[in-house]
Amino acid sequence: MERHDARRLIGMFAFLLVFCGTFSAHAQEACGLQTATFDIIFKYGFETPAAGLGPPLSTVSPPTLGVTPTITITTPAAGALPGNAVQVTGTFTGPADTGVSVNGVAAQIVGSQFSTPQFVLLDGSNTLTATATTIDGLTASTSIAVTASAAGAVVALVTDAQTGYTPTLAGFSASTPSSMTVTNLALAYGDGATYTGLGPIPKHSYTTAGIYQAVLTVTDNASHTYTVARTITAVSVVAQRQTLCAVYAHLRSRMAASDVPGALQAFHKKHQQKYRTLFNALGVNLPTAATRLGTIGNGTLGLTNAELFLVQEQSGQVNAYPLHLAIDGSGVWRIDAM
Repeated sequence: MERHDARRLIGMFAFLLVFCGTFSAHAQEACGLQTATFDIIFKYGFETPAAGLGPPLSTVSPPTLGVTPTITITTPAAGALPGNAVQVTGTFTGPADTGVSVNGVAAQIVGSQFSTPQFVLLDGSNTLTATATTIDGLTASTSIAVTASAAGAVVALVTDAQTGYTPTLAGFSASTPSSMTVTNLALAYGDGATYTGLGPIPKHSYTTAGIYQAVLTVTDNASHTYTVARTITAVSVVAQRQTLCAVYAHLRSRMAASDVPGALQAFHKKHQQKYRTLFNALGVNLPTAATRLGTIGNGTLGLTNAELFLVQEQSGQVNAYPLHLAIDGSGVWRIDAM
């Protein structure tokens, strides 16, 4: 770590200790303010609400520590795959901000379910290993053996939206061999809606958060049928926001407890050393610094990263600075910069 980075961080926290008003670091963390919503991109940065900072949209608790997760793979089933491309889905249990990865590919979380984007396997025997990881590093894994073959994929279902925030608008198309004469396409979108015809397949909006399996059946002029599926993951903005706020709540609660190793769990590994230097330098002032970091006011959410604003109000003046979070390789949301 560069020395000037350490000085800058220590200086920022020293400013908070000396000049900023006191904010309570309760077990319940405020998550968003009613006058500063998450669905607005501020063109010129944070804009002070005319009426000041309103009450929180919600509150969250830090993730429960010391809870070992569990995980199960739902699809695909063990054995031969219809091709060499795969999306892995399943269920898990664990505290807030439990992440899931499969063979190093981070999954999206919806409630207690997970789904990976599509990735390609090598032809032949493969092992799919799904791992659930908590913010404090507890893990659980499960594996299945599958056999992949690029030649086994006769038809494919293509989508332009594997994952999105609700409402998730997904477009679909069928990919078939040029030698095949298609006489019918039947698509079950996975939420009860269906399409039958020769295309183009209509786009479909998934309005409720969930993991949906869209199944396409292709019929050719010899009455042969071919079936292929794709998974669509519709993510709730509210649930995602709650997860991000829980990460920040973990940071503040561990700082308030003078737990430096625990506070560092909120950060990506590549940044832990510089914050370790900072937190150790703060010493007995670490709990005080926790109370003065500010409240998550608003921000913009991506599916793998988020840019939030921490806000403070003193004597009618609002101060703000950014808080950037991103999913790590295990699927856990952690702070990337602040």
